Amino acid sequence: MTQSLSQQNIEQKLDEWAIINPLIKDALHQYGYPHYKAVEKGIASLARTIIGQQLHTKVADQIWQRVSECLGEVSADAFLSVDEEDLRQCGLSPAKINYLKDLAKRSATDLDLSLLPQNDGEAIDLLMSVHGIGRWTAENYLIFAERRSDIWPAADLGIRIAVGCFYKIPERPDVKKSRELGNDFCPYRSVMALFLWHQYTNKNYFE
Repeated sequence: MTQSLSQQNIEQKLDEWAIINPLIKDALHQYGYPHYKAVEKGIASLARTIIGQQLHTKVADQIWQRVSECLGEVSADAFLSVDEEDLRQCGLSPAKINYLKDLAKRSATDLDLSLLPQNDGEAIDLLMSVHGIGRWTAENYLIFAERRSDIWPAADLGIRIAVGCFYKIPERPDVKKSRELGNDFCPYRSVMALFLWHQYTNKNYFE
């Protein structure tokens, strides 16, 4: 069984890979280690991820701050009791309000976010059974809240671009190819995903 993600074991695994993989060695020298910031398990972290879907980080942060202030305490009960108009005033779309309400209903009944299945695929399927939670949101939750070490967001645009550049592939890998390339790093695919995201967001990445 692999360890839960932490900054220490992420750096340790990258160092181990760098000894045997020249591409990782060169990338590590150029970009350094990714900074891993885990979040708490529970509805607040998952709601924050839903709010951030398809939004610029700064915009998502502003909306989340308004929502948090509106609710007082971010909980299933708070989401269920708050008026939808109040959430709209925070900047949420009707669709995301519905998603958050459904998440709250499920969290109050049959979805225990503190006790997700240990099998990654089963955990992803369970999270995706909530309206508004797609694979990307579920995978991000498992990486940052559950701290799981073998998650590979194959469809993520940043991952596809970065892994293509990492392997010097002329055309951007499709999801199938991205998934195949990720398999090289089992059972620590989350570590490589974090490293690739780190490269993708580096300001000099595409120069």
